[in-house]
Amino acid sequence: MFSKSTHFQSRLAVLFTFTIIVILAIDIDPLTEEKRPVYAVQNDYLTYENSKYKIMMQYPSDWEIVDDSKILGSYFYGTDNVVVEFLASNQSFYFRQDDQSTHNSLALVVEDQGNNSKTLGEQLSAFGNNRISTIKVTCPDLQVLYSDVNSILSENNPAHRIVYKYTHGDAMNMATEIWTIKDGKSYLLAYGGKEDVYDNYLSDIQRMFDSFRIKQ
Repeated sequence: MFSKSTHFQSRLAVLFTFTIIVILAIDIDPLTEEKRPVYAVQNDYLTYENSKYKIMMQYPSDWEIVDDSKILGSYFYGTDNVVVEFLASNQSFYFRQDDQSTHNSLALVVEDQGNNSKTLGEQLSAFGNNRISTIKVTCPDLQVLYSDVNSILSENNPAHRIVYKYTHGDAMNMATEIWTIKDGKSYLLAYGGKEDVYDNYLSDIQRMFDSFRIKQ
């Protein structure tokens, strides 16, 4: 039979052990602030809105916005309807004034497609074929690396997406583009970057793609 003193010591030992376990559990938590994966927080992104085209999307706060961009214009996109271009924070380092080429940026192009009797799937495929043909005019070595005809853009709009590489000047570049067509308008989001730094921006680009909205 335990004495009161022994019983008290036993309870004290249990309490002490529990305290140590809690301290250790807190100390070795694998998701402590120092060990947590680093994700961009909301404050690192701003929201771009365009009332004329009724569109909006998020973009990194340290990226520069160029409205109605003429940096590429018809030279690369085959259209002057570049609504906005988002330039990565070190964009000026990659911009070549001599041939107006730009890299590490995302451009948004909106165009009227008019009435079309084709199905949406047929329209998206035709748009993609035209895109590739347009790019090949100036980049004949274009190589499509990935194609997805079952993508989604702006919540639930069917979209097509491609990833390709090409040579421009003396540099090898990569790009990913996604497009959809809604209410007679096409919406193209095109990201291009030098091959050696292309992957560095993919997480930001994906968030921009995911945040893109066509407002009703």
